[in-house]
Amino acid sequence: MRMLVTGRPLIGYGLLILLMATGCATQSPLAPTETTTPAATGAISAVGTLTIRVLSRASEQPIAGAAIVTESVRIATDATGVGTLVVTPGEEVDVQVSAAGYDTMGASAVVGAAERWTFYLPTLNQPAAN
Repeated sequence: MRMLVTGRPLIGYGLLILLMATGCATQSPLAPTETTTPAATGAISAVGTLTIRVLSRASEQPIAGAAIVTESVRIATDATGVGTLVVTPGEEVDVQVSAAGYDTMGASAVVGAAERWTFYLPTLNQPAAN
């Protein structure tokens, strides 16, 4: 028996069985390909970033020149209230943020490869939100 496509013989059973048998020995283009990801190999990026944005709690406006301090570095925020630290993913980072006329705030966490934190600093003598 032959299969027909538009009236022409396409393939016989013998050839079909031969193709199926030899196709099992080769990788199918439809089979998933093996990939290596950092998660699969356990590799962690040696360098990451922690981007910190500092805003006024009262106005939600950026605070330029706010100090961002860790054990090893001190930086100041830019005009948009943003500062970026280089961190080691998987390690704990303790950050203190302060600015003239505002209460100091801090946070500590184990960081990933690319983190973003936002601090809303209360003005001095402004009660902290519960």
